[in-house]
Amino acid sequence: MYEFRLYLSDRTPVSRKAIEDLKGILDANLEGKYSLRILFVGEDPQLDAKDEAVETPTAIRIVPSPPRRITGDLDKTESVLEALGLGGQG
Repeated sequence: MYEFRLYLSDRTPVSRKAIEDLKGILDANLEGKYSLRILFVGEDPQLDAKDEAVETPTAIRIVPSPPRRITGDLDKTESVLEALGLGGQG
């Protein structure tokens, strides 16, 4: 089972697109074998301190260790898979 966190700055169309993009990639490549926690740093500025999510959006694979992350655009499947260490999953 994989565990991910997605840090976003606010609830805008750009944030919704990031959620859709990441969920689409994870659904297609992990077939439900993951959990995704969505966190809005604008609602709780201290949230980013734990995972050092300085920029948004930031997606972090928490489990399995070690953590892997990608910041910025999440619409390029291969880049997201590579950054999160999922290249051989799909």
